[in-house]
Amino acid sequence: MAKDMLDAVLNAENDCKEREADAKAKAEQAVVQAKKDCEKLIQNAKAEAETKAQAMFEKAKADGKKVLDEANALSEIKCKKISETAEKNRSDVIKNAVNYLID
Repeated sequence: MAKDMLDAVLNAENDCKEREADAKAKAEQAVVQAKKDCEKLIQNAKAEAETKAQAMFEKAKADGKKVLDEANALSEIKCKKISETAEKNRSDVIKNAVNYLID
Protein backbone atom coordinates (compact mmCIF):
# COMPACT_ATOMS: atom_id res chain seq x y z
CA MET A 1 0.00 0.00 0.00
CA ALA A 2 2.87 2.37 0.75
CA LYS A 3 4.22 1.58 -2.69
CA ASP A 4 0.87 2.46 -4.20
CA MET A 5 0.89 5.73 -2.32
CA LEU A 6 4.43 6.53 -3.44
CA ASP A 7 3.50 5.66 -7.03
CA ALA A 8 0.46 7.92 -6.78
CA VAL A 9 2.60 10.79 -5.45
CA LEU A 10 5.20 10.19 -8.18
CA ASN A 11 2.47 10.10 -10.83
CA ALA A 12 0.96 13.28 -9.43
CA GLU A 13 4.37 15.00 -9.48
CA ASN A 14 4.98 13.85 -13.05
CA ASP A 15 1.51 15.00 -14.04
CA CYS A 16 2.20 18.40 -12.48
CA LYS A 17 5.52 18.66 -14.33
CA GLU A 18 3.78 17.81 -17.62
CA ARG A 19 1.06 20.37 -16.96
CA GLU A 20 3.68 22.97 -16.08
CA ALA A 21 5.65 22.20 -19.25
CA ASP A 22 2.45 22.40 -21.33
CA ALA A 23 1.50 25.70 -19.70
CA LYS A 24 4.97 27.13 -20.41
CA ALA A 25 4.82 25.96 -24.03
CA LYS A 26 1.36 27.47 -24.45
CA ALA A 27 2.52 30.73 -22.85
CA GLU A 28 5.53 30.88 -25.16
CA GLN A 29 3.28 30.26 -28.16
CA ALA A 30 0.92 32.98 -26.93
CA VAL A 31 3.84 35.42 -26.64
CA VAL A 32 5.04 34.57 -30.16
CA GLN A 33 1.54 35.00 -31.54
CA ALA A 34 1.05 38.26 -29.65
CA LYS A 35 4.29 39.60 -31.15
CA LYS A 36 3.14 38.59 -34.62
CA ASP A 37 -0.24 40.23 -34.04
CA CYS A 38 1.45 43.41 -32.79
CA GLU A 39 3.74 43.53 -35.81
CA LYS A 40 0.77 43.12 -38.10
CA LEU A 41 -1.13 45.89 -36.29
CA ILE A 42 1.88 48.18 -36.55
CA GLN A 43 2.26 47.45 -40.26
CA ASN A 44 -1.44 48.12 -40.83
CA ALA A 45 -1.25 51.36 -38.84
CA LYS A 46 1.80 52.48 -40.84
CA ALA A 47 0.11 51.66 -44.14
CA GLU A 48 -3.03 53.52 -43.10
CA ALA A 49 -0.99 56.52 -41.93
CA GLU A 50 0.92 56.57 -45.22
CA THR A 51 -2.34 56.41 -47.17
CA LYS A 52 -3.83 59.26 -45.15
CA ALA A 53 -0.65 61.31 -45.47
CA GLN A 54 -0.61 60.80 -49.23
CA ALA A 55 -4.27 61.83 -49.47
CA MET A 56 -3.57 64.94 -47.36
CA PHE A 57 -0.58 65.77 -49.56
CA GLU A 58 -2.66 65.42 -52.73
CA LYS A 59 -5.39 67.63 -51.25
CA ALA A 60 -2.86 70.26 -50.18
CA LYS A 61 -1.29 70.14 -53.62
CA ALA A 62 -4.69 70.56 -55.31
CA ASP A 63 -5.62 73.39 -52.93
CA GLY A 64 -2.28 75.07 -53.59
CA LYS A 65 -2.80 74.83 -57.34
CA LYS A 66 -6.24 76.35 -56.95
CA VAL A 67 -4.85 79.27 -54.93
CA LEU A 68 -2.04 79.73 -57.45
CA ASP A 69 -4.49 79.72 -60.36
CA GLU A 70 -6.69 82.29 -58.61
CA ALA A 71 -3.67 84.51 -57.85
CA ASN A 72 -2.51 84.18 -61.45
CA ALA A 73 -5.93 85.15 -62.79
CA LEU A 74 -6.09 88.14 -60.44
CA SER A 75 -2.61 89.29 -61.42
CA GLU A 76 -3.53 89.03 -65.10
CA ILE A 77 -6.60 91.21 -64.49
CA LYS A 78 -4.54 93.79 -62.59
CA CYS A 79 -1.79 93.81 -65.24
CA LYS A 80 -4.35 94.24 -67.98
CA LYS A 81 -5.92 97.17 -66.12
CA ILE A 82 -2.52 98.80 -65.59
CA SER A 83 -1.67 98.34 -69.27
CA GLU A 84 -5.00 99.83 -70.33
CA THR A 85 -4.49 102.80 -68.00
CA ALA A 86 -0.94 103.31 -69.27
CA GLU A 87 -2.08 103.11 -72.88
CA LYS A 88 -4.92 105.55 -72.21
CA ASN A 89 -2.59 108.06 -70.55
CA ARG A 90 0.38 107.56 -72.88
CA SER A 91 -0.45 110.39 -75.27
CA ASP A 92 -1.13 112.79 -72.39
CA VAL A 93 2.20 111.89 -70.78
CA ILE A 94 4.05 112.39 -74.05
CA LYS A 95 2.33 115.72 -74.65
CA ASN A 96 3.13 116.91 -71.13
CA ALA A 97 6.76 115.84 -71.51
CA VAL A 98 7.08 117.65 -74.85
CA ASN A 99 5.46 120.78 -73.44
CA TYR A 100 7.77 120.64 -70.41
CA LEU A 101 10.80 120.36 -72.66
CA ILE A 102 9.64 123.11 -74.99
CA ASP A 103 8.78 125.57 -72.25
